[in-house]
Amino acid sequence: MIRLIRYNPEKMEEYEIPHGGSIPDPWPGNEVNWFIADLQQNGEVNYLAEQFALIDLVVEDIKNVEHLPKYELLDNGILLIVKRLRRETEGLFDLEHTSFVLCGNNLLTFTPNPENKIINELRNRISKSLGRVRKENADYLLYRFVDLAVDEYLGWTEEIRERIEVLDEEFDGEPGERVIMKIRGLKNTLGETRKYIYPLRDQVARIKTDSGGMFRKNTLNYLQDVIDHLANVNSSFESFREMLKDLTDLHLSFLSQSTNKVMKTLTIVASIFIPLTFIAGVYGMNFRFMPELEQPWGYPAIVGVMLVASLGMLIYMKRKKWF
Repeated sequence: MIRLIRYNPEKMEEYEIPHGGSIPDPWPGNEVNWFIADLQQNGEVNYLAEQFALIDLVVEDIKNVEHLPKYELLDNGILLIVKRLRRETEGLFDLEHTSFVLCGNNLLTFTPNPENKIINELRNRISKSLGRVRKENADYLLYRFVDLAVDEYLGWTEEIRERIEVLDEEFDGEPGERVIMKIRGLKNTLGETRKYIYPLRDQVARIKTDSGGMFRKNTLNYLQDVIDHLANVNSSFESFREMLKDLTDLHLSFLSQSTNKVMKTLTIVASIFIPLTFIAGVYGMNFRFMPELEQPWGYPAIVGVMLVASLGMLIYMKRKKWF
């Protein structure tokens, strides 16, 4: 069921348009009509597309949840596709495909979650006449949605930064597989999220240069703040990639150092046993005439030689600071 929020500075009303129903008659004078359709209901999307004469290519872009952020100037309005971050569980986020079509003072919103946080916040502001929303046109409503979505990006970047700092602190000890899995998980999250958020800055900037008269001058000025915030988000992506790369290099350095310690220990042990093995090998040969074999002191003498040789090599290596 499509929801219609209609308002002007004096009042606000909500309507529910059932499948096959008709849009309520407009009020006398000027009002904003905010249509909210469930993207998962093809009937709702197709109904608004028919009512506002949206071409098939536009409808395809709206329904394609894998579509990158996009701005397009239409014959009768503009299309803007954004991705808002939706928290699923602690530390995990999902991208919510949301499309807008601005036609005059009508704003069509297509979202898989008509009760999401931003919609409810804007609805509350309109209902209680908070801020400027009730006093402005539909272009300002679209700006506010994008602005709130970008604020979610900023909050997300701060959380990612904190998670990377925690990983950095965990490297004070011996790095384990768990830490490496976290680094890989963050890299995958950043890569997937960056793909859908990074292009939004350019698309919003296009509105400022070519809005087809759909955005008023004061709203375009507000958009500059959104563009600046998106630039900060994009800059954070690059910073995070460098931080994770440094953590990966640090892990490889730890692994190399750990391997070197093991190899040094094994080398020392092997070096000590080489002469011992040689001595044991000599007296392990089955020659008949070996004088020491007939002597009662032969065995303790050989063991003593081995101990002296081992101790001497240990002292030598210690003086060389090999361990």
